[in-house]
Amino acid sequence: MAAVIPKESSKEKESTDILGITEEPLQKAGGPEDERVIILTSDQKVLLISLRKEKVISSLQTLMKSVAVDCQLNYQDNNDGTFRCMSLGDSIGDFAYHPNLQKDIQETEARFKVQPVQLAAPIDLAVKAEAEAQAPVKPKRIIYKKKQYFYKIIMNNKNEGNIPLGYLFFNMDDPTLSAPIGFVKANPDNKFLPVGEIGDIPEGIA
Repeated sequence: MAAVIPKESSKEKESTDILGITEEPLQKAGGPEDERVIILTSDQKVLLISLRKEKVISSLQTLMKSVAVDCQLNYQDNNDGTFRCMSLGDSIGDFAYHPNLQKDIQETEARFKVQPVQLAAPIDLAVKAEAEAQAPVKPKRIIYKKKQYFYKIIMNNKNEGNIPLGYLFFNMDDPTLSAPIGFVKANPDNKFLPVGEIGDIPEGIA
């Protein structure tokens, strides 16, 4: 017979996730004004625990059947619709490991061996700066009067403020800027951009 106890002394409700059975009150005891409830007995709780264990054991058995090395060899005899064999690719009928234990250990270590990290040699900042200084500078280009040129800005070092004096222009077939073809003054009223015709190169600039 199920025990009847006051509601205040009943334990906190717990859910059992199998079969949809919960440890909630089954029904009220007595009349509508009676606050007492019927709870699960110890036998009923033991049954629920046993059902949970049965579910876990069944899952383990299904898993063991699926990963067995001879699963596909005996699948026709053992198939009951509750499991599928784990795929081992083309290795069915062959050893999944080397029969010689020492050889198997060597092959496994070689397969999962961590490759050593190659540390970069320390950078000599002085050598790097010298190499960057000797590296050829890519010349700048400008389209002036609908024609493209290489150019180099000539600064007016004599004037206080070190502002651009003008531009030396070079042909596009002279990326080393070795033979200037003309000079254009910088316009201080327009952000020191070149202005006017390409003229002769002033003395002391080239």
